[in-house]
Amino acid sequence: MILNQRIVEAWIRLLIVIAVVIIAWLLVDETGTEKVVILLSAGLITSYIIAVLASLPPITEISLGANEVLRVFSPAAFPFCIQQYRDYSAELFSYTVCFGWPEGIPLLQLPLWDSHESIFVHEQHFRSGLSLGLLLLLGMTVLVGILTIIDTRCTIPRKKLRVSSLLLVSLQFSLIILVIYLYLTGNIIYPFGGLIVLLITLYPTLRAVRNRSSEKKIQQLLE
Repeated sequence: MILNQRIVEAWIRLLIVIAVVIIAWLLVDETGTEKVVILLSAGLITSYIIAVLASLPPITEISLGANEVLRVFSPAAFPFCIQQYRDYSAELFSYTVCFGWPEGIPLLQLPLWDSHESIFVHEQHFRSGLSLGLLLLLGMTVLVGILTIIDTRCTIPRKKLRVSSLLLVSLQFSLIILVIYLYLTGNIIYPFGGLIVLLITLYPTLRAVRNRSSEKKIQQLLE
């Protein structure tokens, strides 16, 4: 019952993410390359946040045998997920990025390592999270590309608003909160990655805020 509820919640989150991207595409006032950069920046931040959340608990354990367990991490990145295979008798482990949750099709399977070496556990956890983030970013890029093609070939009547600054500032604020939380809980690698994402998306954010401020000044002068 709980498993089915999590799957339903995962589907809802996936639909919400897709809906947010489409709504942002409809409302962002910028055009051409500037619009693509804004949407990709939003996609980069969103991919990082989702990948990190998908690397954290809750963890669902599936028994594969007497001493074998499949530990499935959060379905935050549904339909993708991170799995950890543990063989307690042989003291081995490995991480896998899969399509499907809780069990799915392996997309990237890292080699088996000795579970006594904690450095390898942390390394594989980070590599699987990074791979998942890149996979999500690829999906976001494809979605933005499809929307851009539609935008150039079809004229869809819609009211455009200056929401790009609000969108990027809100996402960066969420990113900063997540980075601080990860750092306070003893995580070092993921906060470092978050700072890199923050720096990459800083210029598009500042540009959007500056454009918004300029537009307000022009409106005040006209009034």
